[in-house]
Amino acid sequence: MTKYTHINYGFGVTAKRNPLVTDIYFDRYYDGNNVKALVKRGNEYGVPILISIGGWTGSQTLSTIAADAGLRKTFINNAM
Repeated sequence: MTKYTHINYGFGVTAKRNPLVTDIYFDRYYDGNNVKALVKRGNEYGVPILISIGGWTGSQTLSTIAADAGLRKTFINNAM
């Protein structure tokens, strides 16, 4: 990671009423913590990890989360 200045991870998704940020295509084969592991590794090297939410079809539930203060807070905590 020493050659990177930033990493943009795409794409994270959310589920309706469950604002956990994950990658449904990659994490389903593992334990669901791959995004957090990448962030941890980036922190070790001082490389910021940015996550894109949604993509082509992965943002359908984002408006539900944005409209609810509790879900929004959980989403932010999980995305950090």
